[in-house]
Amino acid sequence: MCCIAKEVHAVKESPIKQSTSIAVTKWTREDEAACKIQKHVRRFLAKQQLTRKKKEHADYEELMDKLEKEVSLLLAISC
Repeated sequence: MCCIAKEVHAVKESPIKQSTSIAVTKWTREDEAACKIQKHVRRFLAKQQLTRKKKEHADYEELMDKLEKEVSLLLAISC
């Protein structure tokens, strides 16, 4: 997921065909640190989003239960 390859584009060989070559460089300590930071930030944001979605779902379920009770009471009164 965090693997980074630096692309080096070759010069056009002919007007029709264009080739590309990829040069892979060795990771530095800074690259590893950046990858770890990105991983943890993404995990943190994903957990926040999951918590928010779970709360929205619980609120929605609560609202639907309330509305169902109101409808059943109105139906019971009208009959």
